This record gives sequence, C-alpha cells and structure tokens, in this order.
Amino acid sequence: MKKLFLKYKDIISYLFFGVCTTAVNIIAYWFCSYAMHLSTIPATAIAWILAVAFAYVTNRKWVFNSKAKGAKAIAREIASFVACRLLTGILDVAIMYIFVDRLNCPDLLIKIISNIIVIVVNYIASKLFIFNEKQNSAFFKKSLIFTAVAAIALSLAMLSDWAPFRHLDGFCDTGVYKYVGQVIRDGGMPYKDVFDHKGPLMYILQAVSGYVDEYRGEWILEFLAITISAFAIYAIARRLGCKPLKAILALIIVFTPLYSFYTLSDNGHVGGCCCLLALPLATLSALIFTKYLQTKKIKNISVFLCGLMCGGALMLRPNLVAVWAAFGIIILVDCIREKRIRELWRFVGLFFLGVVALIVPILIWLAANGALGDFFEQYIEFNLYYSNYYGGGIPSKIREFFYLMNFAVVPFSVIYMIYRLVAHRTKLDIYFAIMYAACIFMAILPGNDFPHYGSIIIPGMIYPCAMLCASLPERKGKKYSESDARTMVVALAIIAIAICPTWVEIFRKDISSFQARTTTTNRNDPLTVQLTEQIHKYTEPDDEIVVYDTYPYPTLYNHSGRRSATRFMFFTESVESFKNNHEEYYSTLEEKKPKVVIMWSHDLVYKESMKEFLSHNNYTAVWPEQFEGKTADDEFDPYIRVVFYRPAD
Repeated sequence: MKKLFLKYKDIISYLFFGVCTTAVNIIAYWFCSYAMHLSTIPATAIAWILAVAFAYVTNRKWVFNSKAKGAKAIAREIASFVACRLLTGILDVAIMYIFVDRLNCPDLLIKIISNIIVIVVNYIASKLFIFNEKQNSAFFKKSLIFTAVAAIALSLAMLSDWAPFRHLDGFCDTGVYKYVGQVIRDGGMPYKDVFDHKGPLMYILQAVSGYVDEYRGEWILEFLAITISAFAIYAIARRLGCKPLKAILALIIVFTPLYSFYTLSDNGHVGGCCCLLALPLATLSALIFTKYLQTKKIKNISVFLCGLMCGGALMLRPNLVAVWAAFGIIILVDCIREKRIRELWRFVGLFFLGVVALIVPILIWLAANGALGDFFEQYIEFNLYYSNYYGGGIPSKIREFFYLMNFAVVPFSVIYMIYRLVAHRTKLDIYFAIMYAACIFMAILPGNDFPHYGSIIIPGMIYPCAMLCASLPERKGKKYSESDARTMVVALAIIAIAICPTWVEIFRKDISSFQARTTTTNRNDPLTVQLTEQIHKYTEPDDEIVVYDTYPYPTLYNHSGRRSATRFMFFTESVESFKNNHEEYYSTLEEKKPKVVIMWSHDLVYKESMKEFLSHNNYTAVWPEQFEGKTADDEFDPYIRVVFYRPAD
C-alpha cells in the first residue's frame, strides 16, 4: 500500500484536494448567498475565486511541489493556473450545453463525464506546464500569444448577427443561409427545393450548425473560421521573420479591412459568412505553401490537405481558388525548371485526390436526392449569368478595383508589395506578388461593389503586412538608421490612419452589443418586427407566404417561422429573367395562392405579372393602414412595404 501510495501520490493528493476545493466552493457560496444575502451571480463569482485560490495553494505546496521562487515566477504560475481553470470551466459549460441542452442526453451522466474530462485536463496542464518551472515560462508566453490572437478573432466575431449578445435573424445572405439550412434539416434539398446560387458546403455547414443552436451554431462556425484564420496568419508571419509581437501586429493589420468586408451597417454583417468560412481554408493552405517555398520540402499529407481545402473553397467561395491557382502555377514552373517531374506528378496526384475526396461525396448527396441538375444550373450557370447581369465588362472590374482600394489598409499593402518587388525582388516577393495579384483579380472579377468580396484578398495581404512588420527596427542601444526611420514613419502612418480608428470602432460596437443585451431581447429592426406581427396575425404556423423581392426578405421567413410558397424565397430581376423562372414562379403562385404576400409598393406599378396575380385572386392590402384601399394608380410612398392578405374562399 505504501509503494502504491508513493507511486500515485500526486494523483491521490490531487483528487483529495479536488474534493476539498469543491467543499470550499459550496461553503463559500452558501455563506455569500444565505449569510451575506448576495444575489446568485456575485455569490457564485466569489465562491469560484476562493475555490481557485484554495486549489492553487494546495496544488502548489502539497500536490506538485512547485519550486518556483520570486514574484515574477509565482505571478506567471498564478496567471497560468487561473487561465487553465477558466478554460476548463468554459469547456465544462460547452459540454453540458451541447450534450444536454441541444442533444437531450442525460444531464447527470454528462455532468459526470464532463467533470472527469475537466479533472484530467487540469491535472495534465498542472503537471506538465503550470507547476513545471522549466516549462512554465514558455507555457506562459504561449498562453499570452494564444489569448491575444483569440481575443482579436473574438472582437471581430462579436460583430456577427448571430453573436451571443445580438440575437438578430440576419439580413440578405446570412438570412438565406439560415433558411436553406432549416430546409435541409426539414428533409428538403438546396437548389431543388429552394433557389439560391451559393456553394452546397455552405448550406451543409449551416444545417449542421443549426442542430447545435439555431443562432449560436452559425456564430460558432464564424468564430472558428476567424480564429483558425488568425492563427494561420500569425504562423505565416512568424515564418516570414516576425517575432511574436510583430506577428500579432501583422495579424491586426491584415484583419483591419475584414471589419469593413464583414460589416455593412449597425445591423451586423451581410453576406460575409460564405467568404469567412472559406477564409481558413485559404490561409491554412497559404501557410503550407509558405513552408514549402522556404524549405522545398512538403509531406504527402500536407499536399492532400491542400487539395481537400481547395475542394472546400470550390464548394464555398470559388473566387478564393486564386490562392491554390497561383501557388500551383509557381510550383509547376519550379518543378519543370528544376526537372523534378516525378515530384510534380506526386503533387498533382495527391492534390487532385484531396479535391475529389471533398467534392465527390457532396455531388453524390445531391444526385441521390435529385438535386444535381439544379445544382449545376444554379451554382454554375446562374452564377455566370449573375456576374454578367450586374457586373459585366471591363469598366465594372476597374470600378470594383478602386472600390476595394477604399478599405482601410488595402492600398497600403498593395503599395508596399510593389515596393518589395522594386527594392528587393526576392523569389518570395515575386511568388507572393503573383498570389496577391491573383486574389485581387478574383475579387474584382464579378464586378459588383459588394464589400464581402474583399475577403478574397485577405490571403494576399498577409505577405506585405508581415514583411513590413518584420522590417520594423528593434532598438538595442544603437541609433536608428535613415532606412529604419523611414520604415517606422510608414508603419506609424498606417497605424494612425487606418488601423487605430477601425479597431476603436470595432471595440465600440462590441461594447454596444454587450450593453444592448441588458435592455432588450429583440434587436431586429422595427420594420422586421412589424411585418412579422402582420404575418402572425393573418397566417397559421403551417401556412406558406411570399416575400416578393423586398428587404428584408430572408429575415421575415426566419423570424416568422413561415416557409416560402415557392422555391424562390427571393425573386429579384436577375432571378426572374433567368431561363424559365418567371413562368415557374407565377404558375406556383396560382397553384398555392398563399394567404400573405409582402412586397414593395413601387412593384405594384412596375411588376405587371404580380399586380395581375394580386388582382385576379382578390388580395387586399391590410398593412400599413394608410395604404388600405389604394390602387397602383394612386399616389403613395414608393418605398414602403405592403402586406396583402387573401381571404379564404
């Protein structure tokens, strides 16, 4: 028994003081709540602080026998211990939420499993890092870097419509994604049962996230996408010669225009989701390519993963394929020039295998459910038609280029990339300039002034921003040279003009979102709320409605819980003029005769087919009240939304 005790002394002591820590937590909570009459949250917080303090002292002295001495070493130890307990506390909450609240698993069983996981993680972290004097310093520095990168990602993710403190139903594209995801969860199919032209992987991810939570599931996806991209950008900057703080500065610079790409108004982002979910695929692949171009070595699994991520981008945001296309051409030329043909065939085979491994299962899923033909029609044919409809011609591409140059640090990064080519002209400068040019070309190719298209150029911005930060001088008892001074002036100008104002605005909006949480539970705009009330007034939950080409069309379906009477949840001019959509739309309306139709008032003048449908089927304008009884020939505000109701036959 003595030998066993000595062998497992750490574990036995850890478990014993773990029980004592739990007792301290319960007793402290009871005292604060019942003796001091504090409310639940303050009592819980105080109890947690006392329990963690007790756990730290006992673990340090009697469990792991820490040898750390001095205020600095002990402060690092305390900070690491508290951070670890915070993370495992979040892990515990996440496990309970997913498996109990969302998946309806037995709460007691899941709580036991969660506690076991938390105990094991805490023990391993304490044993290997926190109370290990040799490892603690490195662990503490890495923890600070991890926290800083994650905080940057979180600050941007909190701007999302789906963020925890916002609870909006999403406008335009974000609302479409949510609607199609719900259709899939209800047994329907994208393209076949609902018309849209985004990538199928977008809808699959949205459907899966909805099983986690209708709102937060999508936000978790966005937060993970931004976070993974942030760590990939940080890693690329480190490989390009940036020290940790400089790499974080490079990340901040690269992410600055993402704020403008990600948000269009105070109502959150519009259409940014698709680009965001494809961004980590591009940045991770850029990291793999960077390592290869520096070392000329790459593992087979890395090539396969690049192909897999390229396939993901093709099924999400095809414009981001510029990253793989540019680097693919560069590697192809290098291999041919250096006569590494066998290696080239290995690259091509593994990369193609990765692409196929992602795309083929999706195509099989679509084909098995009768949606493959609709997929090709909407995702390929309609996208080409859509781009020509709104942005065809060279002038539109030039206009889009200058439109992108308006955003934050984009023009600075372009100018510095050109400077690198002129002043240094290394192989990496040329390679990344080609990739950046390809990204810009793909971003302006649609010719539409949509800010979220700017996300396509984010991978191209990494190199110039990282090289600028890497070139910043570090004073070591010497005076700055004239070249150092110029670099510092350029960097300070970029920070003052483009970076600081943007991040101040980001943090201001984050704080405003948090403050709004305490004032209202419904932060959708008043128009959405009013229109939803009218939908609920005139329909039942199973009734289908029509929202005819009117803002905020997807929000009304999602917010009201009603479905579209046709597969066209929106019916813009481009959708109507594509192939036989006009005939299909109105024939479906005549067949379904939905109880409620919502449309712009000016469409009563210009849309003869819809006007005829409403008149022929005895629809009556019921909202707003001042519109009731008016006809298309009357004078009225052309920009109001009108609710039409069809009484029962």
